[in-house]
Amino acid sequence: EEVCFSLAIGFGVLQLCVLTLGLSHLLYAPILWGVTGVWAVVGFREIVQHRGGIVESFGKLRPNVRSVYFWLVVVLVAGQAQGFIRALAPPHGATDPLAYQLALPRLFLIHHYLSFEPTITGALYPSNMGLLYIVCLAFTNTSLAQVIHWLMGALTCLALVGFCWRYLDWRSGLWAATIFGFVPIVVMFGPKAYVDVGLCFFQVMAFWALFNWLATRQPQMLVLAGLLWEHFLGVLLR
Repeated sequence: EEVCFSLAIGFGVLQLCVLTLGLSHLLYAPILWGVTGVWAVVGFREIVQHRGGIVESFGKLRPNVRSVYFWLVVVLVAGQAQGFIRALAPPHGATDPLAYQLALPRLFLIHHYLSFEPTITGALYPSNMGLLYIVCLAFTNTSLAQVIHWLMGALTCLALVGFCWRYLDWRSGLWAATIFGFVPIVVMFGPKAYVDVGLCFFQVMAFWALFNWLATRQPQMLVLAGLLWEHFLGVLLR
């Protein structure tokens, strides 16, 4: 749970940093490298703090090859691995990523700010995942943008397990993650530089935070739910 929320907040913070740079006409590759470097260092420290708990949790696992849940994990991991391999390929085939979801971030980098491009229909849409794609393109790696979107799907699977583990049990969470991981639109769009699976991740995390607030009445959970809700609401509204 802590890892999922930390990653959601971390990616949200990076998007806000890129948004600020874009509004300030500072979308230069060296600046983005520096901001991403600081973000990565802070994030790495956060991950190190959770390392002990993660290792301890995996150390308690006792795989049973006769269990259906063991094979659910195998199938889920295999499916995600296949998606990761597809994400490493150069962008091709899909219309939306080539037409504007990667094209617009590239133009923003050329102009060094979040410019409006009247010749591209997608310029009328909000850009949340696109802010992360700007960082990827600053590193001159279009495949990295696809990996980021694939990662959002993998994190959604992890979030579903964590949410169900808290409110139901880990078995139902594993079923939910496996079913989600093989939904056709996730399989097709996940390894491409779309926005749909990224939107889904922040939706899941927003509802998880809301459920936590309903269960505990902790005000920070309500604030977190509002921040995550605002993130994906921005994708839906112009």
